[in-house]
Amino acid sequence: IKKFLSDSEYEEIYMIGISGGGWYTTFLSSIIPEIKTSYAFDGTYPLFFRLFWQNKGDWEHWGSKIYEKIDFWDLYVLSTLDKFNKQNRKHFQVYNTTDRYRFYDEKHPKTFKFNVDFASIMKVVSDNLRNPNFKVESGNIDKHIINTDFLFSQF
Repeated sequence: IKKFLSDSEYEEIYMIGISGGGWYTTFLSSIIPEIKTSYAFDGTYPLFFRLFWQNKGDWEHWGSKIYEKIDFWDLYVLSTLDKFNKQNRKHFQVYNTTDRYRFYDEKHPKTFKFNVDFASIMKVVSDNLRNPNFKVESGNIDKHIINTDFLFSQF
């Protein structure tokens, strides 16, 4: 991405990803200040929430030693900082609150892994942070898709 950015001239760079791509969006926007605005759809939850899950998810979400030093909250804030440490960028965590993909228990098809509305908790916390450049949004969508209604409302 850095090579691509150095070879090209763009006025504004946006990054959008879902699921594992949302995880990449959160990580890469935290370390590449050229990304002006990032949208991570159903990509990450702070590590604290993993304490309640039976299935810990993919290794890259919890298993790396990097999480001994940082949490996703650190990445969310870093995604709002420019190369001069000023909050000039925006980062959105967007969740589909009824997305069965994230909470579906394969061993028990009629149950969910966890029935807490993480998105609502995340929204309350993000609102209390009063960081206008970091926002948590949610939609009542039952599919594992990018919420295009929300996304296009931002432009």
